[in-house]
Amino acid sequence: ILLISCLLEISVELGESGIAYIEGSEKTCKFTESQLEQMKLKYGQNQALLVIHDLDVRIPFSIFLYDQSTKVILTDIDGTITKSDFRGFVGGQLGLDVHHDGVIELFHKVAPNGYVVIYLTARPIALDLQTRKYLFEDLFKSDNEGSSYRLPQHPLFLTPAVMSEAAFSGAQEHIRIKTATLQNLMNLFKHKSSIVSGAYGNKESDVEAYRNIGIPEEKIFIIDKRSQMINIGIKQDTSYKKQAADVDNMYPNTSSILQ
Repeated sequence: ILLISCLLEISVELGESGIAYIEGSEKTCKFTESQLEQMKLKYGQNQALLVIHDLDVRIPFSIFLYDQSTKVILTDIDGTITKSDFRGFVGGQLGLDVHHDGVIELFHKVAPNGYVVIYLTARPIALDLQTRKYLFEDLFKSDNEGSSYRLPQHPLFLTPAVMSEAAFSGAQEHIRIKTATLQNLMNLFKHKSSIVSGAYGNKESDVEAYRNIGIPEEKIFIIDKRSQMINIGIKQDTSYKKQAADVDNMYPNTSSILQ
């Protein structure tokens, strides 16, 4: 098995559990500093490829490079980008219009202002390709003024579980997994949760996971099935449409923030 990333060939080994370990004296899932330097990664998204020669399998994936000044917006998918958990998931797979009004426009607009949208979901990793297709290919919005919007292709984190485990795990397990995922993400940055400019969800479990990593409540937004949204900290009603219309005040260009 070879991991070919940015023209750099790295041998990997599959463990009994199916986890791919990168070559070296110790089993690890992390690239060394030297390997990362050889990749000559550019800021943002870098395309890579996992090649299994014996099976003639080629699996594309991405490596994202950001710096310590990066500003992040966190969002759940089912019930948060879509209007409900189950119907949103099934409807999205069938090509139905099941997303909240204004969500595509808002996240489209925050990207050029310098924000990275990180997508988090309880969907199992087996649904990775379907989820990426739904988010980054199927979701598309045009307005009456001729503008078109798509969700930015930024990092997506799915649940590292098989289908049956993901389907039957309870709220506390979802909180534990999401908190662990978020904590691992925050540990990449010196300033931890202060890099987060906004966090979106649709359930109390989302709120608890965001609180667990230290995100201030005034940066947490919860939306219901009727697309009504509330700011948890100041109890103010809002919506994706309102935020999209006021995006430059809510999420000002990061270059102006640093000045």
